Amino acid sequence: MVALIFLVSAPILNLVIPYSQAGGNFLMKFHPASWIALVLFLHILQFPAANRLDAHYRNAVFLFVFVCVLLGLQGKGAVMSSLIDVQITPAILLVALSRLPLEQARAAIALFVWIITLNVLLVALEFVLRTPILPREFVEVIFRPAGLFGHPINAGLLFCCAMLLLTRGAVGTFARRPLMLAFLGGTALCGVRGPLAIAAAIFIVNVIKPTLPRRSAIDYFLDFGVLFAVPIVVTIAYSVGAFDRILSLGVWEESSQSRLFIFDALDWLRSDEFWWGIDSYDRMEELTKSATGGRYIENSFVFITFAAGYPMALLASLSLTFLQAPALRRSLLFAMTFTLAAFATIAFTTKGSSSAGIALAGYWIWRLDYERKHRVQSSP
Repeated sequence: MVALIFLVSAPILNLVIPYSQAGGNFLMKFHPASWIALVLFLHILQFPAANRLDAHYRNAVFLFVFVCVLLGLQGKGAVMSSLIDVQITPAILLVALSRLPLEQARAAIALFVWIITLNVLLVALEFVLRTPILPREFVEVIFRPAGLFGHPINAGLLFCCAMLLLTRGAVGTFARRPLMLAFLGGTALCGVRGPLAIAAAIFIVNVIKPTLPRRSAIDYFLDFGVLFAVPIVVTIAYSVGAFDRILSLGVWEESSQSRLFIFDALDWLRSDEFWWGIDSYDRMEELTKSATGGRYIENSFVFITFAAGYPMALLASLSLTFLQAPALRRSLLFAMTFTLAAFATIAFTTKGSSSAGIALAGYWIWRLDYERKHRVQSSP
């Protein structure tokens, strides 16, 4: 499932079937990993919950299923298929991981990190060639690489998730430090301001006060050696034009401000559209561009409100928050990443891998805390 979710991304599926594009058979709107998740969950339901993590993630799955059933009854098939892929499938994956021994679960987490490492190389290649490897559905004035994941913001968010996992020991000590620097550089090449700020915060905090304590002189040498390498990497990135888009737009320009004022778009809805969503695709696209000054909505809550109505947006948001609540309480950096994804992107509502990466990061943060407390309680 991990390999399918992150290697068979939406742009790759679109080469074969109309996965995230308009038209096509309804059954083609589901990721292959979602079919595996369905069979896996039906199998898991035959057994009692193994631990608190298992029970929590099961309850989250049932909440998401309830939301999708309501969407199906309203005839919102497109929104329903998206939520199955980006919320139910990752939640089922977490149920399965919760039943594995810690080291087996760590292997799945490490697989995700190595796939994201592959994407660093693809992002660097795209940046050099100034052309996307996979077809895209949008055109930018200043090209930004994304690799496997279709959009630079998706790639940037996944780099942040991989960095969070590195701080929790997803891979060995010697690989951890260089990969942290590589993911930070990859985020810079993507030219995405929000994820770059989060990635920089994760990097700095990990050097100043790492989550995993330093146990030898070599750990200090590696950490501060990587820190000294940062100015070199930044200088190289600046010289090759990685910051051109950020410098040309600035930190707080119209695109950034649109995230803050996006809720004003709700005032454009009629009363029936506010409660039940917009039925016409053409009206939704026209209203979206009018309400945002020609831009698309980049807020998951507002996007679902437009598509399915305010009650469904509220219920879906509460379900998602419930899924990640344990991790949100345990890591401020994860909470920042989650908030950025929810309020500045549509990662939790459109087909892509970002939501699964965030789910894995939240799971691992809670899993390690759970294992630590369990060892303390069972220790003589």
